[in-house]
Parts: sequence; C-alpha cells; structure tokens
Amino acid sequence: MTEKNNQSKAYGFVHFETQDAADNAIKKVNGMLLADKKVHVTRLMSSNQQDDVDRARQLTNIFINNFGDQLDEEKLREILSKHGKVLSCKVTYLIVFRFCNRK
Repeated sequence: MTEKNNQSKAYGFVHFETQDAADNAIKKVNGMLLADKKVHVTRLMSSNQQDDVDRARQLTNIFINNFGDQLDEEKLREILSKHGKVLSCKVTYLIVFRFCNRK
C-alpha cells in the first residue's frame, strides 16, 4: 500500500452513527482529492457480512484509503463529519521500505 517513492498510502476506518451518514460519505467522498490524492471509500464488511446483503445495508462503517500521511484522525474526522455524526475514526499508516543488496 505504498507508492513507488515509498510514501505512505494511509487508510482509515470510520464508524458513523447512522446508515444514511455512511452512505452519504461514500457517495460524496469517494473519488475526492484529499491531500492531493484521489481517495477510495467503501463500506467496511467482514467476509461473512458480504454474503448477507440485507445485513450489509445496515452497516455504518466505512473504509477509506489512499490519502497519504498529511491527514491525521482529527482532520479526517472533520472532513467526514460534514456527512453525518462520526462515532469513531482511526487512521493507520503503512510504510514499506525497499532494501537492495549491493555487492
């Protein structure tokens, strides 16, 4: 989940109070540029929940990725709160370093 220049492609997990808020955030934020990066927003479901379509409609959790390391939890919460009440917001950074063996 890193770019070619080893910069972080941060991702976040957001829990909204209502299904409408989660749906609105997915609709409005998916494809948006945040910190000069096009983000991807989807509903967060376990593999068991993916099989149960009716239950999936009731989920209030979303997954957002590809926004770099310029946004922290506070800033992401501020952006997403425009679409409904955010109950929790967690940002994680994954950085992969490339090592080469020079002889």
